[in-house]
Amino acid sequence: MLVKAAECDIRPNEFWEMTWKDFSIIVMGKERRELNEWARTRNLAYIIYLSNSTEKQPKSLRSFWHIPAIDDVDGLEEEKTMLS
Repeated sequence: MLVKAAECDIRPNEFWEMTWKDFSIIVMGKERRELNEWARTRNLAYIIYLSNSTEKQPKSLRSFWHIPAIDDVDGLEEEKTMLS
């Protein structure tokens, strides 16, 4: 747990003073921020792919670069790629 706290920039004395709920919220925030960074990187790579692709039916964003934590969420439909 202290390693995870260090990854979240929490000093050991802060870790021992906080509640489990506070620690969990900080860890979830850190993981969400990291996931958002991967999503941003994927979007930039996908824009480059679309701008250089000569395919008539380019791959969808999810098939181009699958991120399970984002793409495997129930209830979401496959996005359609529209080029103009």
